[in-house]
Amino acid sequence: MRASARKITLPPPARTPAYALTPAGEELGPAILELARWGLKWAMGERRGTEVFHPGWAVLGLRSCFDPAAATGLRAVYEFRVDDEVFHARIDDGTVEAVHGPAQYPDATVTIGEEAFLRLTGQGLTFTEAIETGEASADGDEEALRRPRGLFPPPLPHSRKP
Repeated sequence: MRASARKITLPPPARTPAYALTPAGEELGPAILELARWGLKWAMGERRGTEVFHPGWAVLGLRSCFDPAAATGLRAVYEFRVDDEVFHARIDDGTVEAVHGPAQYPDATVTIGEEAFLRLTGQGLTFTEAIETGEASADGDEEALRRPRGLFPPPLPHSRKP
C-alpha cells in the first residue's frame, strides 16, 4: 500500500520537519469529508454524558460543511478561538483552507466557549444570541462577520433515539 503522507521541511522561517499528503493521500480527501458530514449528521444535537468533544475537530467540520457557492467572490480569513483551541479558515472565491493555529491577519475573529460552540453548531443557538448573552464575542470586518453561517451550514441532524 502506498503511503498517504511524505516528510517535508517547511520553508523559512520555520524550517522544521513536517508531513505533506502524497497524491494517494490527497485522493482520500473527498471520502474523508463525506465521512465527516455523515458523522456530523449523527452527532449533532444534545451531547450524551459519555460523549467527548474536542474543539479542534471543528477544523474538519468547517471543511466538510463548507458551501463553495456561498463563498463565490469572497476572500476572507476567519479565526476561531474556542476555549484554548485556535483554528482558522481562509476563504478564497469558493474554496476553503481550514487549519489549526492562529491566522496571521484575520479579517474576523470569533471567541466562544466550548458549550456555547456546541449549541451554536447543533442545538439552535444563533450567533446573534451568543453575542447578546456574552457567550461569544466577535471582532473584525462587519461584512465578513455576517457571512460565516451561510458559509458553513451544518447538516440536518438525525434523531439518535433508539
